Amino acid sequence: MKLYKSAMVKKESKLNIKNINTTNIFTLVDLAISTSKIKNNINFTKNYDPSIPEFKLDASSFIKTLNQVFDVFKDKENVTCSILLKIGEYIKIDEKKYSLISVEISSNEKSDFSSLNIKETNSFIITTDETRITLDLPLIL
Repeated sequence: MKLYKSAMVKKESKLNIKNINTTNIFTLVDLAISTSKIKNNINFTKNYDPSIPEFKLDASSFIKTLNQVFDVFKDKENVTCSILLKIGEYIKIDEKKYSLISVEISSNEKSDFSSLNIKETNSFIITTDETRITLDLPLIL
């Protein structure tokens, strides 16, 4: 259980929400996992929140970014992929508030994310630490 002192607001005026279509995020993540399994011998653990509806997303840039992220984890034995709705956090885009969907990919071992080549015009926020990477996406219905 997470406790918040106040709602966290992420302000990202550079998020590109043009050229987005309604997409099932679970299908995109499963596609990226399948692609990664073909190339590497990784055991994936999936933790999905089934209450997340289809929402608008730039599927092309998201799947390209996911494939790059999974390439970073290619030498890991076990990788966990979680898709969750962030409670108490939202983002303001063009003066509108949107809830955040978090896609977190992690491993028990340290990873080097310096090789990621991700465009700045993406429609999501990327954060990393030693063992995981998180992609936060606005829930635009």
